[in-house]
Amino acid sequence: MSEKKRIFFSILLNLIALNGIVLAIINLRYPLIGHDYTYSIPSFLDSAIHYRFNGLAIQWFTPTFGGGIPAFPNPNHMQYSIPSMLASFLPPWTAMMISVVLYISAGFLAAYYFLHSTIKLHWTSSVLGALFFSANGFVITRMATGQLGYFTFPLLPLFLILLLDKRLSVGITAALFGLLLAKYIYSGGYFIIIIHVLSILMLLPLLYLLKPDLLDWKRLLPIIVLGGVIGMIISASKLAATFSFMRYFPRLIADHYPVSFFVGLLGILLQLLGTQTLVPVFMVAGLDPSTYPNLSRAASGTHYGMWELDTSITPAVFIIILVFMIQFVYNAKQYFLLIRNNRQRIALLMLVFFTWLAIEFALAKGFLYPELRKLPILSSLRGNVRFAGTFVFPLAFLAVVIYNHWAKPWVQKKLIRTYLAVNLLAVLPLFSYFLFDQDMFRMFYDIAGPQRIYEEIRAGNSFEISEIGTPKGENTGALLYRTSNLNLYEPVFGFRLENFHPEVEPGSIWSTSDGYYNMTNPTGYLYPDLNNSQAFELFRIEDKATLELFAKHIQPDWKIPTYQRALNWTSGIGFVATVLWIFIHITLQGYKNRKMPRTYSR
Repeated sequence: MSEKKRIFFSILLNLIALNGIVLAIINLRYPLIGHDYTYSIPSFLDSAIHYRFNGLAIQWFTPTFGGGIPAFPNPNHMQYSIPSMLASFLPPWTAMMISVVLYISAGFLAAYYFLHSTIKLHWTSSVLGALFFSANGFVITRMATGQLGYFTFPLLPLFLILLLDKRLSVGITAALFGLLLAKYIYSGGYFIIIIHVLSILMLLPLLYLLKPDLLDWKRLLPIIVLGGVIGMIISASKLAATFSFMRYFPRLIADHYPVSFFVGLLGILLQLLGTQTLVPVFMVAGLDPSTYPNLSRAASGTHYGMWELDTSITPAVFIIILVFMIQFVYNAKQYFLLIRNNRQRIALLMLVFFTWLAIEFALAKGFLYPELRKLPILSSLRGNVRFAGTFVFPLAFLAVVIYNHWAKPWVQKKLIRTYLAVNLLAVLPLFSYFLFDQDMFRMFYDIAGPQRIYEEIRAGNSFEISEIGTPKGENTGALLYRTSNLNLYEPVFGFRLENFHPEVEPGSIWSTSDGYYNMTNPTGYLYPDLNNSQAFELFRIEDKATLELFAKHIQPDWKIPTYQRALNWTSGIGFVATVLWIFIHITLQGYKNRKMPRTYSR
């Protein structure tokens, strides 16, 4: 078999195995699925209803939930994300599974390309590195529970390719960088952006120590600045609407873990060991593997379960790093002699600094994090244990670089045999997720309801809201029974709805009292001054025509600030212009390559 075929089949088989295992995990209790799909899937179906009447226009508000609330301005609303768009014309669970495969496959292929083509590692090392990164508990547990804002986690290598692969021009790279950044924002990936930034900050000095010629700051800075500007232009509409909404509902929240810094470090280690390492250890020791999250919970000082704490990497990574550390102890002087100049010393210090910073983020304590968390966005995030995901790619990268160094003198036969053994060692721990007797992912959301709603949408049934009530099934029940629900599942108002104080009451939306209908005018959440309203205020009698449209999911001509309308056009035009620029650039480059005369050597 030729080397090209070996590479192709190695990548294909790993993708089949990885995607197959993850899809099996998220379907462990089908038709019961992860609890957080309770939020996203009804929202996607609601957007599908919106598209039927309004086309691809922004869904400013929805009558379906909470008596009428903002939709697009909600930072968690994913109207223009890949899963949401897929759910507009596919059954919702099919759309979710396709999204899972797309994200995992894109991340695996990008990691392979980065390691093989950009870093120039051997193809066997590159396949292993892609697997080390992709087969991680951070992605698996969040896909199993339905935290769709974290589905973009596998795309980290795409940023690294754009920043470091010099075969791409600065212009095209900046455009792609901006598109990717905007995709994260429209997919509710604010937390992932921070995780990726911290990971990249650790990786850049590490890359400089390994391949100093790879980092070209004259190229890097224009890409980051220009790409950031493009991303902000495309995202301007979403960001402006979100900040307008959250100035009234800032969701100021913080995690406090009552453990010491060093116990917290043990907690991070236990998170990274997680299911793939600790479950087999527990099984060998004759212990119930479902009790292992208690150990991680105690060390982290949190109340979260496995769905938040499991950030496990294949034990192959730790074995490689552990062996290297033993070698390092015996040859420390030799390794330190490789640090020859001040730039390398500065890079080493920067690596230590950014690693420390990531630790502070994960522990929600330290010297810098308490000040940084006062910044916008950071002040609205909870679940700092998720920042343990920051270490997934750096650890996978470090392990595969070490492995590649070891593999350089190996003959072909040993190289392939060792590669196959390590590949198998990296895949097998994924089956640990099937060893639990208990439901570790809180899979209690029945997908049958959303599937029925999808069929009704396809049949053209009316979803006009006529009642306010407390239907069973929270947001799903609201769609099933055409009843805007008061038992709302909407974390932006607080996890116990402590900031949600509607004035609507169970009953018909057309019942009147003191000059108001029984339906919330949602403009009061967002632009109260412009609409002469306030949060939770009801529709006035004179606004009957607007309410009639709103109840039918037809977006009325809401009073939106001029700057927001301008930003809507700016974002739309910016997106189209960026896509056209990329398309034209690629087309012209391909045309030039075809016209370029070939040279032959004798």
